[in-house]
Amino acid sequence: MSFDEYKGILLVLLLVFGMRAFSAKKAVAVIFTGVVTSLYITASPGAFVVIGTVLLLLVLSTPLFVTLGVLSFVCFYFLATEYQHFEDYRLIIEKIFTLTDKNVLLAIPYFIIAGSLMTAGGIARRIVEFADALVGWLPGGMAAAAVLSCMFFAAISGSSPVTVIAIGSIMMPALLKSGYSEKFSLGLVTSAGSLGILIPPSIPMIIYAIMVAGTMSVNVADLFLAGIGPGFIIGGLLIAYSVYHGATRPDFSWKAVKPPSGKVIFEKFLNGFWALLLPVIILGGIYPVFGPRGLFTPTEAAAVAVVYAFVVEMFIHRELSLPKLPALLVDSTIMMGSLLIILILSFALNHYLVDQQIPDEAVTWMTSLELDRVTFLLLLNVFLLLIGCLMDIMSAIMIVAPLVAPIAESFGISPVHLGVIFVVNLEIGYLTPPIGLNLFVSATLFDKSIGYVIRSIVPFTLLMLLGLGVVTWYEPASMGIVRTLRGESFFATPEYKPKPRIIDSDDDDEDFEDDDESDDEDETTSGDGVQSLQELMKAARQKTATSTEVDEEPEDEDSDEDEESTDGEGVKSLQQLMKEAREKAEADDEASDDEDAEYEDSDDDDDDESTDGEGVKSLQQLMKEAREKAKKKGITE
Repeated sequence: MSFDEYKGILLVLLLVFGMRAFSAKKAVAVIFTGVVTSLYITASPGAFVVIGTVLLLLVLSTPLFVTLGVLSFVCFYFLATEYQHFEDYRLIIEKIFTLTDKNVLLAIPYFIIAGSLMTAGGIARRIVEFADALVGWLPGGMAAAAVLSCMFFAAISGSSPVTVIAIGSIMMPALLKSGYSEKFSLGLVTSAGSLGILIPPSIPMIIYAIMVAGTMSVNVADLFLAGIGPGFIIGGLLIAYSVYHGATRPDFSWKAVKPPSGKVIFEKFLNGFWALLLPVIILGGIYPVFGPRGLFTPTEAAAVAVVYAFVVEMFIHRELSLPKLPALLVDSTIMMGSLLIILILSFALNHYLVDQQIPDEAVTWMTSLELDRVTFLLLLNVFLLLIGCLMDIMSAIMIVAPLVAPIAESFGISPVHLGVIFVVNLEIGYLTPPIGLNLFVSATLFDKSIGYVIRSIVPFTLLMLLGLGVVTWYEPASMGIVRTLRGESFFATPEYKPKPRIIDSDDDDEDFEDDDESDDEDETTSGDGVQSLQELMKAARQKTATSTEVDEEPEDEDSDEDEESTDGEGVKSLQQLMKEAREKAEADDEASDDEDAEYEDSDDDDDDESTDGEGVKSLQQLMKEAREKAKKKGITE
């Protein structure tokens, strides 16, 4: 099928299925038809194919993995000229297969299983009792305990919807019994539950690290640690609002405020000790808390969490039995399977974007706008909030993060700090229609309408936006703990220096050396003989750094001319050297008397015979000829 044929068929399918999907709402059907027709007329062919395919799949209500798969195929087949045959897609499969090399990917199923094991028992109840003992005596203490319980439980489950279900099912009746309004109670547990993806361990943070690995390196352990500060900031704002709400209630009296005894707090702490110890083991094992070095990696920490959760629930709390394990593992496998197939297909789409240099073009376009760092961060937050309204967090990270990460890097934003900004923005997306997952979870769990749930979370969403602003513009809020463990100042805000996005000549030297080493062991020379390209370039770099003259080939009769050709020019890249080689070959073809500056030979006739008719020679051929000429002149290598 040709590109034009697909474009015409796509227009027909959009009109037919669009009219069918919106048949009950004729006004919407007319608007949809007008939008599709205007796109077909005004948009570029490539843009229409991409946008039209997405619209068609949305109209057909296809699952997310189908949408990503079809979109990836359409982009490769119709928009990438080098993927016109099916055998060409072997490269994409090989690229996807590289996911198996990412050890951190194993952390996702382990954390899912660990969270399922801990929530299957009475962990939530024990955490609520301890949180109530800590802050329950304050004004609005029960509401503050609900937020604190969500923060504790988030460090165990790593999932926002699970936190809403586990803590909300306990705290919602307790809040209503304590005299809090239904609207306030519903909004509180729905909003506080979203902290599950921010406070480590966090599965979205692992996904972020995997998806941006193509352009930069991000340490998952640093992401986990960077999420602690923002989690406490947003949680603290919600607790402060709860205390304010409780203090302004008509039935509140300061005389009734009586802090519990230390004995009561200690008893509740012992009751929930094994549950509260899990995040300490995970973060303490990753970072040098229990010794000079970390005990295990994030992936190993996830495996330790599974074993720990199983032992605690099976043998200490004794609230989990062996017959329950198969069903629990099946549910975890289904969740992991659905996530993995989305990850694979989004990785294919990400490969297309990188292959077509779309992130680089986005960076060029963004820098052409001459935005400063503050303006970029403002636009980024608005963009991510809109994305959070339309996409679930996993899809948003998989699709958007690889595009945004290079742009943020060009503005000197640390990839770890960017990851936290991503998670906080998309955490708020859990509370915004039409895709806000926590809205649907609360509406189903508490049997309320979506509209009622949306109205209940408005003040809490505003508080979370305030927390987002603090995290975004005050970098130590997220990076302070990370820098402290590195031995740096907590409040330092050093500018992140992105790595150069150009190919370094050192890489070319290493590649060239690896390729040629197997063919000829005489490539690298010692002493004063003919030097390899690697040695020449290394010496040139040393000249540039020290501004001193170094004789590279003291026995070579043409060394003075070589120094004149390199002095003042700095380090030449491999591309520049190749360009010079091509220019010299063309000069030889035109019967010019100019010869290679680095390998000049007194016998012009021999050089003309060796170059005439051969066109552009590779660097290996040029160096081979140089060695042969050196041997003829009696220079030993």
